[in-house]
Amino acid sequence: MADNPAPMFRYLALAFLVAACAEGGESVTGETEVSSVETKADAATEVSVRAGDTTLWVTNKVARRDGVNGPEYVLRGRTSRNLTDGHGFIFDDVYGEFAKKTARTFELTWTVSTARSLVDGVDQFIGLSFVHSSTRPDSLTARVVVRPRLATFTGSTKIYLVAELTPVVYGGAVVYRLQGHTYGANTGIHAVVDGIELSDVRRIDNEKFAIDLQPAQAFALTAGGDIQIIAEFPTGGVDKRATLGLAIKKLGMTSGDPETVWPPASCSSSVRSCLTALPDGSLDLGGCGAAVEVNACAGQVGVFVDDIAFQATLHDADARLSTAAAKADANALVGTDKANEWLFGAKETVEGELQQLFGRWYLSANARSRMLGDALERGLDHAYARPLDIVEAHLAVPGNAAAMRQVAADAVLAEIDSMDFEHSEFARTLESLTHQFRAQHIAGIREFRETIVPEPYPSHPEWDLYTGSWLGLHTEVTVVRTTGDVVQKLVEID
Repeated sequence: MADNPAPMFRYLALAFLVAACAEGGESVTGETEVSSVETKADAATEVSVRAGDTTLWVTNKVARRDGVNGPEYVLRGRTSRNLTDGHGFIFDDVYGEFAKKTARTFELTWTVSTARSLVDGVDQFIGLSFVHSSTRPDSLTARVVVRPRLATFTGSTKIYLVAELTPVVYGGAVVYRLQGHTYGANTGIHAVVDGIELSDVRRIDNEKFAIDLQPAQAFALTAGGDIQIIAEFPTGGVDKRATLGLAIKKLGMTSGDPETVWPPASCSSSVRSCLTALPDGSLDLGGCGAAVEVNACAGQVGVFVDDIAFQATLHDADARLSTAAAKADANALVGTDKANEWLFGAKETVEGELQQLFGRWYLSANARSRMLGDALERGLDHAYARPLDIVEAHLAVPGNAAAMRQVAADAVLAEIDSMDFEHSEFARTLESLTHQFRAQHIAGIREFRETIVPEPYPSHPEWDLYTGSWLGLHTEVTVVRTTGDVVQKLVEID
C-alpha cells in the first residue's frame, strides 16, 4: 500500500467511518482487521462490513469439519439482503465452493487438501449476487484474509503466545510462524506436538522465541490436537498449551472492481530493500514481511532452482553413489545381488527430493545450494534408512545358509522400518538415527547378512534364531527352518 497513495487514502478515510457494533460483531464501512489478541470468552463471534447499502456478517472463526469429500474448512456468512447466487475466487481462478443455505445465508468451503493458498494469506474473494434493487447494486464482492490462530490457552502465565501465526518465507517455502516470550529470562524453549518435539524452534534472546510450523503440522493441529510450549528456567520448567484454528484477519466488501480496490501484491520498495540487505545465504525472509508480500519479489531479486542447479546437484549425488565406499554400503544393506539396484534407486530417491525444490525461489545462489544440498542428504538418508523401499526383500531358500541370512537381514530392515523411534527414548526419526549412526547401522545389517550363524530356538527346536545387534540394541529374527517363514522379529528398546 505504501507505493500506491490512492488505496492508502481510501483506507484511512474508511477507518474514520466506524459504524456501531451490530449483533455481537465488529462493524466498519469498507475493510476491518480482526484483532490478533488472545481469544477471550466474550470475543465477538462475527465481523461485519457494509457497502452498497448492504451488510455482510461472517463468522470470526473458519471452522473445520468432516465433509463429503473429506475434512474441510468452512466460512459462514449472512447478508442483509436476499441472495441469488455467489462464488469464491482468487482473481481469475475459482477457489472455494459456494453454497447458499437460506435466502440470506451462505457457506464457502475448502477441502483441507486444497486450503494452502487460503492459509498462506491470499486475498480470498466472494462474489455475491442479490435480488434486484433499484437503489442498490445487484452484486458486491467481499474480500477475506485468513490467518492460523491459537485458542484455548492453558498453563503457565510465565509464557505469552501471540495468538496469530504469520505465514512467512523460510527456506523457499511458506511456514507459519508462532511468536512468544517468557516473563523473565529462560534457559531453553521446546515445542511438542503429539509427543514429538519440533525442530524449528529458535530462541531470539533469553525471553523471545519463534516456532515455525510446517503446513502439514499446522493443518494436522486444526483437527483438534494442541501444541505444548515448554520454557526452562533456573528454577524449573513450565509449560503452556494451545489449540490451533483459522480465523478472519481482514474482511472487506466493495461494489467496485476488486482488482482495483485490492490489487495483487507487488514487490514494494521497502520489502525489496529489506531483502537485498539480508546476509548472503539467508533462508529466513520473515523479517521482511508476510509471505504474500515477500513472494511478490520473486523474480526481481534472488535466484530460482533451475535445470542447471538441479542437474549439478544430481551429478553430485551420482558421484557419491559411484564410489567404492557406496558400493560396499549397498552390499551390506541389501546384498551383493541387489546392490546395483539399490544404488540406482538411491539416486532416484535423491532426484525425487530435488524435484520438490524445482522452481523454488531463494534470495541467493548460496541459499539455493544449501537447500539443494539438504535435499540430497534427505534422499540419501531415506535410501540408507529404508532400503526395502527401493529393492524387494529376498525370497526364502530353506536349507541355504547364505540365502537365509539375507532373509534375516531383510527382516531386521522391515522391523526398524515399522518402529516409531520418535516416541521412544531416541526421540527422533529413523532417518535421523541412521544418518547420525550410519556406520553402526550398516555394520549391524552386514552382520546379519554375512556372518551370523543361527542357533535352534530354545523352546522350538524346529526354528532358527538369528541374534545380533543394531545400533547397540539386542536384535533377533526367528525363522521356521523348513519353510523359511519369519515368525518373530525383535529390536529391543529399553
